[in-house]
Amino acid sequence: MHGSDIRIARIFNAYGPGMPGSDGRVVSNFISAAMEDNGTIDITGDGSAVRCFQYISDCVAGLTRLMESDYLKPMNIGNDIPCRIGDLANMVADLVASTGSSRPTITYHPKPIDDPIMRQPDISLAKDVLQWTPSVSLEEGLQRTVSWFYSISNQDIQAKRDPMTDTTEKTHLPKEILVPFSKPFIAETETSNIRAAMRENQLSGGGTFSKRCQETLQQRLGSLSVILTASGTSALEVAALTLDIKPGDEIILPSYTFVSTANAFVLRGASLVFVDIRPDTMNIDESKIEAAITDRTKVIVPVHYAGVACEMDSIMSIAAKHGIVVIEDAAQGILSKYKGRPLGSIGHIGCMSFHESKNITSGGQGGAVFINDKSLVARAELVSEKGTDRIQLLRGKQSSYHWQCIGSGSDMSEIQAAYLWSQLEALEMITDKRLSLWCRYHELLQPMSKQGQIVLPTIPTGVQHNAHIYFVRVRTALEREAAMSFMRRRGIVASAHYKPLHASAPGTAMGRFIGSDEFTTQESAKLIRLPLFHEMTEEAQNSVVGALRAFCETKSMARL
Repeated sequence: MHGSDIRIARIFNAYGPGMPGSDGRVVSNFISAAMEDNGTIDITGDGSAVRCFQYISDCVAGLTRLMESDYLKPMNIGNDIPCRIGDLANMVADLVASTGSSRPTITYHPKPIDDPIMRQPDISLAKDVLQWTPSVSLEEGLQRTVSWFYSISNQDIQAKRDPMTDTTEKTHLPKEILVPFSKPFIAETETSNIRAAMRENQLSGGGTFSKRCQETLQQRLGSLSVILTASGTSALEVAALTLDIKPGDEIILPSYTFVSTANAFVLRGASLVFVDIRPDTMNIDESKIEAAITDRTKVIVPVHYAGVACEMDSIMSIAAKHGIVVIEDAAQGILSKYKGRPLGSIGHIGCMSFHESKNITSGGQGGAVFINDKSLVARAELVSEKGTDRIQLLRGKQSSYHWQCIGSGSDMSEIQAAYLWSQLEALEMITDKRLSLWCRYHELLQPMSKQGQIVLPTIPTGVQHNAHIYFVRVRTALEREAAMSFMRRRGIVASAHYKPLHASAPGTAMGRFIGSDEFTTQESAKLIRLPLFHEMTEEAQNSVVGALRAFCETKSMARL
C-alpha cells in the first residue's frame, strides 16, 4: 500500500498449542495421530530427513521484533537447530507413552523424489539485526503442545485433525456431565430473604441482613471490624488501600495463587516478590520468606490453599521481627482454623471470598475484610466508605461527611447479604457434609497412594480445615492432562488449578522470584482437583474414584 512500511517474514515450521493437525504441519499431525486409539505416526521416507521447528511463542516474539524494527527487506523467522523427522516422531511417541497410553507405532512410507533431505533456515539476519534468537527448546515445546492436546476433549482433537468427520461415536464422549466439578449450595431460604431485603428499601447495603452477617462473622473470627465487600477481589483491594500501598512497596506472596492476590497490590503500584511453596500443603514456604525481605517490604500475604492453614506462627514472628504487615488471603478459609484460631483472624488483616465456587456464597460473588489490628480500624472504615468519614454521620457523631483519603466503592449489596445470611445459617451443616466427602475420598484413594500412583493432600498437625478442595497429584503434567481427559470421557469433570503467576507476562514484568522454584511449577502442574460439592452422593463419588483407579490401572498396564 502506498505510503506504508512493509515487513516481510518467512516463517519456518511453527508449532504449538492451538494449531490444528489438519493443516499439514508435521508436529500437530504427529501428536494428533499418536493420541488416537492404536495410534500410528506415518512418515514418508526413512525418517532421516532433517527439518527445524520453532515454537509458536518464539515465532510471535520474532515477528514482534521485526514489526518494531526499521528493517524493510525479507527476513527468516525460524529455528536453525536441526532434528531428524524420525527423532521427532520418537519424541512425540515417548511423550504420549509417558501419560500411560500405549506407545504409538511409527510406520514409514515411500518418500517423494523431490523432497529434500535437509531444510535449515538461515536466521543469522534475525540474530544480528533484531537481536532475536529462539528460546524454547524442541523438548520443552513438544511437552507443552502435547499437554495442550490432552487438555482439550478427544472430540476436539479429532475435529482438529479432520473437521469434516463426525467423531462422537469414536470418542465415546458422554452426552451429558454425570459428575460436575462443583455446584453452589442452596439453603432454600435465599428467595424469602431477598424479598425481605427488597421490602426494607435499602438495597445498597447496610441493612438488616448486612448487619446480621457482619455480627456473625465478627463473632466467629473475633475480629475488631468486619467489612462486607462485593467480591473476594474487592476485599483484597480494600486491604491494599487500607495499608496505603504505594509504588516501590514490595509484597511477598506465593506464585501459586489466584491472580486477585497479586492484582490488588499491583493496582497500587507495588512490586511482587514471589517465593516457593511447600509441596505438602501447596502453601507458601515460611522458611523462604525472610530471604525475600528488603527495606521496601510492606506486606506478607500467606494464601491458605484449599482452606488449609499456612504456618502462621512462623510467618507472624518474621513479620513482627521486621515490622511488616500480614494480610491473610483466606479466600477459601471459612470455618478453617490454625491451632484453634480462625483463618482470617491471625494476620493484621484477613480477606475472605464468598464466590459461588467457595463453600458458601453471597449469590455468585462476595467477600469480607477482617480488621484485627486496632490501628487499622479507622483507616479501613474510611476506605470502605469511598474514602469519606460517612460512617461517623451514620453513627450520629457528625452532621455531614467529607472526603478524607482514596477509597473504594466495593460494598456488598443488601441482596447479596440476604443470600449470604441463608448460607451462614447452614454453614456447619455444609462444612460437615464436605468434610464427610473429603474423608471418604481420602480413605478410598489410599490404595492408589500406597502404590505410588497418586499423592494425597496433607493436613498438618494443629490445622482444622474446611474441606474446600480435595486434590491429588500424579507423576507428570502430561499424566495430569491425560487423567482429566480420561475422566471427562466418562462424564466426570475434574480440574487443574492455578498456573504460577511468576511465569506469566504480568508476573515477570511486575515481580521477581526469590530463591529457587523447586516446587511451585513442578507440583502445580501435577495437581488435579476432584469434584466436591454438598449435593454429591456416594454413588457419584464412587464414579470419580473408579475412573481415577481405571486410569491408573490402564497407565500401569501400558508400562509393563
